Amino acid sequence: MAARRKTRGGRWPRLRAAARWAGVHVRTGATALGLRGALLIGLGVAALWGAGAAREYVGRMPRFRVYPGRFRAKAPAWCADDLAAVAFPRQSYSIFDPALTREVAAAYARCPWVASVLKVEKRFPNELRVELELRQPAAFVRLPGASHAIDTNAIRLPLAYHKWDHAGRPLPLVFGVRSDPPPAGTRWADRRVTAAASVLTTLAGDPSVLKQIHVIDVANLDGGVDPLRSEIQLFTRQRVRINWGRPPDTRKFGEPPAHAKLARLRRFLAQAVGSSSSIDLRFPDDGELARQ
Repeated sequence: MAARRKTRGGRWPRLRAAARWAGVHVRTGATALGLRGALLIGLGVAALWGAGAAREYVGRMPRFRVYPGRFRAKAPAWCADDLAAVAFPRQSYSIFDPALTREVAAAYARCPWVASVLKVEKRFPNELRVELELRQPAAFVRLPGASHAIDTNAIRLPLAYHKWDHAGRPLPLVFGVRSDPPPAGTRWADRRVTAAASVLTTLAGDPSVLKQIHVIDVANLDGGVDPLRSEIQLFTRQRVRINWGRPPDTRKFGEPPAHAKLARLRRFLAQAVGSSSSIDLRFPDDGELARQ
């Protein structure tokens, strides 16, 4: 009973002794834990530094060096030279370099022929696998003194007219454009060019029809020359005239939809038509009127 009584100062002797003991052991444990933690941290830093140094050393070995300029992406003949001339920030990389795939992808993305970079994949010890989505020439825009290639998105392509295989794969000619061409790889932001591109996109739905089209005339777009004449006229290689009407991307109403025009044109061209033949797609034919 006497041991549990307070002292004159109001303290518990045993509690004070216990607190002193606990304080000593806590300080000792914290010191030991701190030394162990510092040791573990030091070992971790040393391991990371060693791994980085080892990877850097191995990466300098010729066996693990990647030379992007030595690889040639698979591409058609008309753009193979441009892709082979793509410039990379560095001549060579370590296969372990995390910037390798990013910088190679960015370099290809700057090429006007590349619509998108699908994949840049490392292949050990020193190879790359590159997959690209390439733009395809769809037509040539005729301007005084020059012709400029575009795709179906009105992107100007760095393709010279005389380098194209016109006999093996003829492309339509776009007439009626007055604006200067933009830099290669950028969209030709001219209403006439984008209207022609929308027609090309529609015609691409039937290659048998597209290959017969020789001229796309957009000079009368929005009725700028003659409001009574078709805004867009097409001419086949047999000189058949096609009054197409408004561009497919228009929001105006009053003409058959683009797919109906294409179906009717397909049927018309499948017949034996002479050079003096013509068709006006701005109005439905008798069969289409009967179905409405």
